[in-house]
Amino acid sequence: MAKNNNIPCDYLVKRQRVMGDLTDHLNKFIQENQNFHWHYKEFGKQVEQPIINFLVNNGLLSKDEFKDQSDNKNEVPDVIDQQYLLPIFIDIKAGNTVAFSTGKKITNPNQDLSTTVKWRDEIFNKFDGELCYFIEIKYNHSKGNNLYVEECHIDHFYNFVGKTQAGLISHRNRNVRTKSWNSESQFKDSEEFKGLLDKTISFAVKNALFNGSKNLTEDDKIEIIEHLKGK
Repeated sequence: MAKNNNIPCDYLVKRQRVMGDLTDHLNKFIQENQNFHWHYKEFGKQVEQPIINFLVNNGLLSKDEFKDQSDNKNEVPDVIDQQYLLPIFIDIKAGNTVAFSTGKKITNPNQDLSTTVKWRDEIFNKFDGELCYFIEIKYNHSKGNNLYVEECHIDHFYNFVGKTQAGLISHRNRNVRTKSWNSESQFKDSEEFKGLLDKTISFAVKNALFNGSKNLTEDDKIEIIEHLKGK
């Protein structure tokens, strides 16, 4: 069957409208499946299949026209929607809104959103940046209390990403990092994110070199200098 090239203009909005229903669905699923041994460290993986099933059952994924990669932690995204000629990237993220041991509120999920290099060299070679979405599950699980979902949210990937004070993509060890939950989006579109990738990658490599330079032998320092001169 030929694929439809026209992705509906309300593709995102249609999914945003059911996020309240997804929240209710997950809380009901958690209550009815206590044998899953829900755990704050594992919840992000535990919840993936219930979310995918919800999307299928609500006609937001077509049974034979999506690729489920959620079992492979090395693959990004968790789901590729293949209903249209252009593939759609859907990755699922979950963040605990409290510190487990103390119950203190957390303002930033502090998640890794894949690496800057993977975004530049792989993801954007396969997907249109404006067709990359995250589904975020905000859940609450503190020590001694039952886990429950507070809120589900879907949006363009870049609306979850932070920026550094220097205006680069927020990162740690080259991993793209989240913004605070209560802050405004740091990026106006995917092109702005793409435009900062090379600078962010270069900055991270430079810092790694500077921070590790004290451990370099003189011969290795000379080799690096000669290599850079050759460039």
